[in-house]
Amino acid sequence: MGRFLLAAVCGALVVQAQVPAPKKTRMEGRVVGLNGEAVRKATVRLQRSGQGAAAQLNPIVGGQGPSDYSKTTDDAGKFVFEDVEPGRYTLIAEKTGFLTQRYGARAEGSPGVTLNVVAGAELKDLDVKLTPQGVITGRVTDEDGDPIANAQVSVARYGYNNGRRTLIQTGGALSTAGAQMGAAGALAILGGGGGAGTSDDQGNFRIVNLTPGRYYVSANPQAGAGFLTLLQQAPGRAGATSDPINTTTFYPNSLDAQGAAPVDVAGGSEVSGVNIRVRKERVYSIRGKVIDGASGSPAPGAMVMMLPPDATCPVAEAGS
Repeated sequence: MGRFLLAAVCGALVVQAQVPAPKKTRMEGRVVGLNGEAVRKATVRLQRSGQGAAAQLNPIVGGQGPSDYSKTTDDAGKFVFEDVEPGRYTLIAEKTGFLTQRYGARAEGSPGVTLNVVAGAELKDLDVKLTPQGVITGRVTDEDGDPIANAQVSVARYGYNNGRRTLIQTGGALSTAGAQMGAAGALAILGGGGGAGTSDDQGNFRIVNLTPGRYYVSANPQAGAGFLTLLQQAPGRAGATSDPINTTTFYPNSLDAQGAAPVDVAGGSEVSGVNIRVRKERVYSIRGKVIDGASGSPAPGAMVMMLPPDATCPVAEAGS
């Protein structure tokens, strides 16, 4: 009886060992610039679709293989992925000095095409075209021409939200010697704008990773002051401050975008001399109460914002 059971178990193991392993896929392509020139040393990633946050943190998920693959292009801009597990992937190419691009994307920032990788297939000509980044540099000073450090500098461009032309903070990145997000940086984060950061100790800023287009640049000198400083400056009741203070100013010296000078950025260009002279004005505080429309009771924890008429509401965007 014991011999029979042993033979049966061994037979089961033999059958399991004979199950063929799934065939894997080979994928190849090139990363090129706008004129078709090879982009060497670009990072190309195959990111598996349909994986949650845990899969992104753990490269092995349920024994199904890595959630993504990474390669570096050669001198001809070519990349090759061998032995790719079957699944659905997004192909992403990136390199410093260029805008990150997805395979099949019609424009920068669009999702691109999902590649359905089947067992044993060979995918060729997966070419990705990278656009050189645009850069804006300048300086933030006060009315006397002295530099303002830790001012939050943001870039925005006009677009359409619910059919209305409006100013939308865009996604660049601001590079400074000691870039830090200030208290007012929360608005930039909610607005989805990476194009916000702080000026350095000489008031200089450098905004990188911009797509070609027309931008409006602003500086908020109170952003690095911190919440406690802002509260100390605010009057105890509704009304204006007794003395003027440095306020958010659009390039070169306007309180709103209507009076601002646009900055045109071409792909691969660096626009310098975008110097902002911050205006000093009396500012106001507003007090009120938020009521729950359903119950009529106070609504604790509600977020209250004041935005100019030509700006989008970041909360509305997040919920749309």
